[in-house]
Amino acid sequence: MSEPRRVRRERPWRDAEIRRQALRYLLAVGLAGTAGLVTGWGHAYWAMAAAAVPLGAAALGERLRRGVHRVGGTLLGIGLTALILWPDPAVPVLVLLIPVLQFPAELFMRRHYGLAQTFFTPLVLLVTLLAHPGNPEVILLDRALETLLGAVVGMTVAVVLRTRKPSTPEGAAPGSAQ
Repeated sequence: MSEPRRVRRERPWRDAEIRRQALRYLLAVGLAGTAGLVTGWGHAYWAMAAAAVPLGAAALGERLRRGVHRVGGTLLGIGLTALILWPDPAVPVLVLLIPVLQFPAELFMRRHYGLAQTFFTPLVLLVTLLAHPGNPEVILLDRALETLLGAVVGMTVAVVLRTRKPSTPEGAAPGSAQ
């Protein structure tokens, strides 16, 4: 079992991994936000948030899993939102659904990010529609497209700027002295 990586507490910007992680966020969020603005879908911040999500994990595999969970959970949440809005409920019903949706979103956030997104997405979309009434179909489509855009950008940056393990010569056991 290896010791956990220690981060310098004094002058943390001198730590190469901290600088690499800052660069990941800068590129992912910046590129997703720019692409979101260029597309004109109307909610570039959704793309930016989705781009940041994969980068919160420590290892590349977990980063990719979080990106996939963001997209999958969001798409399921959009379906749930469509089912909620289909009968055209009254505003008080939508307001009452907000805490009902918030409970499972918070409950699953640490255990299964994708499942949490299934409840978090309708919560965000209902609040958005209550604050700025508009065509729900447009907002649902925006959420899907911008989440997909952001997650793909975030996962791509995670792959391109992944931390590579030092290679070992053939035949040498990892960690053995040469």
